[in-house]
Amino acid sequence: MSILQTTRVALFLSIIFGGSSYAAELCSPDAIDPDGDGWGWENGKSCKIGELKPAHPDCQSPNSDPDGDGFGWENNATCKVGGSEPIVPGDSYETALPILFDSLVSANMTGADTHYFKVEVPESTAYSVTTNFDPNGEIDVTINTGNSTPTIFNSNFQDNFDTTPKGCLSTGTHYIKIDRYYFSTFNNINYKFTLNTAAMSCKDPVTQIALPDSSANEVVYGNDTVYYSDYEDIRAVDATGSEIWNYRLNYQYARELTPLSDGTLAFFLDDNVLNLLDPLGQLKWSVTIGSNRGSTSEIIESENSLLVGMSGTLYSIAKADGSIRWGYTYSSNGYNIRIQTIENNKVVLIKNKDILVFDD
Repeated sequence: MSILQTTRVALFLSIIFGGSSYAAELCSPDAIDPDGDGWGWENGKSCKIGELKPAHPDCQSPNSDPDGDGFGWENNATCKVGGSEPIVPGDSYETALPILFDSLVSANMTGADTHYFKVEVPESTAYSVTTNFDPNGEIDVTINTGNSTPTIFNSNFQDNFDTTPKGCLSTGTHYIKIDRYYFSTFNNINYKFTLNTAAMSCKDPVTQIALPDSSANEVVYGNDTVYYSDYEDIRAVDATGSEIWNYRLNYQYARELTPLSDGTLAFFLDDNVLNLLDPLGQLKWSVTIGSNRGSTSEIIESENSLLVGMSGTLYSIAKADGSIRWGYTYSSNGYNIRIQTIENNKVVLIKNKDILVFDD
């Protein structure tokens, strides 16, 4: 036999017996080998029994397996139809059962059960929830997203395979509570749900400032400073929460706190008294405009003025000294208005369906 013939035979045997020249696809743990020959069958093709690759994830929809071979195709990957074995969930937040993102959870709800799960989120992640039932039933899926009001998904007598983003889970531990829909009957329900990672990026804040005073009435941010008021003071704090200055109010109510581009702060007192504090928190000027019983708009900054609507009149107030530069009365009874500034130092007043433009 020639060297060429020997090489061909060796290559042929290598291919037949799985030598280094041919790497068969490894079977997942879900594959079966009924005849014990070391080869299995899954997803419509042969695979090699031996060192197993990771198990296929469970399919979210039973319709993902049109040929009935026990495997489906979802999210551009093979999945296993049939689902996970039922588990025993926790019955309180303290005993909540840990789960993973994108992992199908199966459980049985009897009577008035309430089930608890928890998930560890290493970094802020977008999520959705999919559910299905056997037999049909209705449950509430409540996720503690770290907000004062948790997110609730009601799966009412129908499977839900909607994977559009429902929000973001911040870094940390989050709890999932599953209980009966409020008006549901207490029949037994076999349910499945998945906490999915969703196709949306989530961001954590680059700065988080904790105010030292929880009784703040208004809070605004500008000029790298947080300004807030209560009935005693207006305070300015930096990014660490340390106080920069405070301005005594003597139990007056400050409204419409408005940081301006030059580091000053404008606000109303007693409904119709417009004030301006300098960057050090000292009163620069104060002016009374309109009626103390009239409604006020927000404070809008232009190049040289502060623009406010008060008691049916638009006022332009000089930023330099608080003098009234000009005004326009649009109604004696008041309107819902909007004030804008545009290029070339112009002011736009929108009242109902009328749009008025002024030179400031």
